[in-house]
Amino acid sequence: MIRRLSNTEELYEYCRKTDFPQGFDADFERWSGALLKDTDMDGRALFSELQTYVGYEAGRVIGYVQFGLPSFMADGSSASRTGMIRALRFSAEAHAAGKELLQAAIRFFAERKAERRLAFCDGYGMSCFCGRGMLPTTEENVEQELFRHGFEVSREKAVFSRALTERDIRTLSAVKITYFGRNEFGAEDMIFFDGAAKVGRGRLFLNADGTICTLADFEIAEGMRAMGYGAEVLRQLFSDLYARGIRRVDGDADSGNEHAAELYRKTGFDEAWRARSYFDARIKTEE
Repeated sequence: MIRRLSNTEELYEYCRKTDFPQGFDADFERWSGALLKDTDMDGRALFSELQTYVGYEAGRVIGYVQFGLPSFMADGSSASRTGMIRALRFSAEAHAAGKELLQAAIRFFAERKAERRLAFCDGYGMSCFCGRGMLPTTEENVEQELFRHGFEVSREKAVFSRALTERDIRTLSAVKITYFGRNEFGAEDMIFFDGAAKVGRGRLFLNADGTICTLADFEIAEGMRAMGYGAEVLRQLFSDLYARGIRRVDGDADSGNEHAAELYRKTGFDEAWRARSYFDARIKTEE
């Protein structure tokens, strides 16, 4: 049996008890705000309409789905008539509920005449989890249900993780990092300098207790690439983060972006997991 979300605390407890690699610990207030009325890290509402359904068995939560109409598309394309599955979770034993939850999303898309149907898009996940919206490849039961309903993989990325220790402390560096403070959405912008020259920028997102962060939008400026700045900036960043009490940093790279993956490996990251986005291949749209 599935029904519209009515008990947010009940769903929070279900999510806390299930293992999901991209989730940070988040208190109920922050988690529920991100679930029900979320924004990106610049404060824009992610969805113009959002619905959540919960699956039950013998009065116990066994899965949920969240879907809606995005307010904008991160790639700059039109969000008109686009439907998006933001989350879908259920155990392998709850296959029937998983099918019913996914079909609730598909019915919604049909009612709203959504001609483009997407699932698990990066940047549209919950802000308390750094907006990570792609489905970890460990969630095979969810992926197989998507495949059975005509979805195909549109994007894959690798997520890298690195522990920070006292050995990362540096006293001398060719680069300096200017930090602009953590905003209300948990994001902190950075600019990288070599003397007066700006060599790049990036953004951090910290978990609730400030011990884990994710590196986002990391970029070395045009004209400054292939000069060793990427590794130098990361090493300085590790030192700064450790001094602030942060003990783990994550980053990601699209599948096929071997340059970014090699930079992470070179600076001590290990690949932690992979994640994917999907589109409904049965729906034909005009380009």
